[in-house]
Amino acid sequence: MGISQLERLANQVKNAGIREVRRETNQFRRSLVGQARQLCGRAGQALDPDQGGPAVSAGPPRRTPPEAEFRTEQEPVVCADGYVRRSPVQPYRRGDMRGRRRRIVLWVLAVILIVLLAAAIWRGGLLRL
Repeated sequence: MGISQLERLANQVKNAGIREVRRETNQFRRSLVGQARQLCGRAGQALDPDQGGPAVSAGPPRRTPPEAEFRTEQEPVVCADGYVRRSPVQPYRRGDMRGRRRRIVLWVLAVILIVLLAAAIWRGGLLRL
């Protein structure tokens, strides 16, 4: 026997309640983590390295990619649409030309095939101009 409309509605209400509880729990957890980071930051500022204590950074240490060191002295790159990239964390990468070339080749082959089919039909006498 299938599920009745009343059972479906009850399942939807139950799932909506579960989603709301999860959302509120995640939001509360994020606020607690934010408060802990603020406290760590304040403690790190209070322990100044000049006074003999180690400086504590807020949050986990940031890992920089190895190529970021070489991109710091990069000249601005002008893209095709005129946008000038100046940021060292915004490297310029050329797009993958294989997809574009593949589409162009497919279009050229399709046009050639259509022309050959039209020529065969015209030679066969099915098409008279």
